[in-house]
Amino acid sequence: MTPDHGVVVNLGDIVSNVREATSIFPHDAKYIGLEHLGEGTGRLLGTGNAQTLTSAKFRFRRGDVLFGKLRPYLRKTWLATFSGICSTDILVLRPSDKIIPEYLHLLVQSDSFAQYAVSSSEGTKMPRTSWSKLAPCSVVLPPLAEQRRIAEILGSMDDLIDIERNEIQHIHRLKWHVAGKAFAEHSHLGLTTIGALADVSTGGTPSRAKPDYFKGHIPWVTTTEIKYNTITKTAEMISEEALRQSPAKLYPKGTLLLAMYGQGATRGRVAMLGVDAAINQACAAIRPRPSASGWYIYFWLELEYDVIRALGHGSNQSNLNLELVRSIPIPNVDLSSQQRIVNILSVLDGRIAKLDERLALIKQLKTGLLSEFIQHPNLMEGVES
Repeated sequence: MTPDHGVVVNLGDIVSNVREATSIFPHDAKYIGLEHLGEGTGRLLGTGNAQTLTSAKFRFRRGDVLFGKLRPYLRKTWLATFSGICSTDILVLRPSDKIIPEYLHLLVQSDSFAQYAVSSSEGTKMPRTSWSKLAPCSVVLPPLAEQRRIAEILGSMDDLIDIERNEIQHIHRLKWHVAGKAFAEHSHLGLTTIGALADVSTGGTPSRAKPDYFKGHIPWVTTTEIKYNTITKTAEMISEEALRQSPAKLYPKGTLLLAMYGQGATRGRVAMLGVDAAINQACAAIRPRPSASGWYIYFWLELEYDVIRALGHGSNQSNLNLELVRSIPIPNVDLSSQQRIVNILSVLDGRIAKLDERLALIKQLKTGLLSEFIQHPNLMEGVES
């Protein structure tokens, strides 16, 4: 026994990797692919239809722990609550009688195990780990009673996280209901365009051949940083010389930014500058004239995200451009009515921000407790379930 009241064992001594391959899928079988596992949440996002599969997959059963071996840094795991079929890029881990399923799931979610899995991966673009690499991983195995107490405490934190997430989703739905109603109230006034309410321009990228250009103090925004937020810090900073010698432009605090192109869901998103900053050519800078509120335009573009994405065109990806941005329709509302809409939606955004902060704190606390309990199970002494 260790001073921490647990036995140090290899994962492979208490867990088996089940490889029950099958190409025969019952009509009601549920399929789990990597896309159905949440990143770092331990949650299932959905299921697929096994009848659409064309190659062999693995069977799993209730109580197994599924672990995504492709790009393990994504930390995709799930404790199966039903039996089904899963991708061969998922390891099916079956606990022995020495470890309860809930505790095994906690083990594979821990920072120490994630780091081990990542370090054992092979491949550059699509790194994979394997059971042969993970089985020798040393873990501290407490008595079953301690496992149950740890699982119960951390499980209750998962329940709290779910409650917070549901509340955030509820406020988001309320916000879009209120926004739709507020804008609809002014539909009789007709539409104008973004270009009629604001000046729209863009920026540029300093030469990467001159490293000193990226050693300055001026924030430089790329589209990856545009995500319905107020931007106060950026991943890269550029110099005064870079600003003078490149198409990059400096825009003042309060400028609205729209991502004209970018990977995944980036295109069409908006953000507000919270500091003076330069931007690259993939961003549109929208500077309202005195007759318009930047936040009014922000909330409208947020509401119209899907419509705006549909405006894009391009050979390889659907891009926006400055003319398309200028032509985006927007309700023709007077400034005082714009401000009323902004005030209402800002209250709901403030509530969402507070809930996001609280959720982040709970997740941080769970991560810290998980790490401590996994390494030092004796910390549970005296803790009531």
